[in-house]
Amino acid sequence: MLNKSILAAAAVATGLVAGAPSQQAEAKVIINVDVGAPGIYPDYGYGGYYPVHKPYYGISCKKGRNVVRWHGFHKVRAVDCGAPVYQYNAWKAGQPYRVKVASNGHIIKVKPLAW
Repeated sequence: MLNKSILAAAAVATGLVAGAPSQQAEAKVIINVDVGAPGIYPDYGYGGYYPVHKPYYGISCKKGRNVVRWHGFHKVRAVDCGAPVYQYNAWKAGQPYRVKVASNGHIIKVKPLAW
């Protein structure tokens, strides 16, 4: 009687294992290839292309002059305001200086000028 119970339990277990749905790992690969001119949005139904403008987060020439003034210089005069480095002539303690300011607002070089 015990053997019939064990045999019946084994048959039920085998049936459950064989009848269970097998789960397989599924590899999902997504490949996206964009072809187009760089810096231009494609036409999304708006009737054309729109140029992409690169944002510039630098300071203005006037703000750079104020940065030099905040560091104790006076008679600050802009010499070259071409980004990424602005140059100013300024005075401090009776001496003339050439001050270079990065477009992020930090003074990067101070050089004394000969009179």
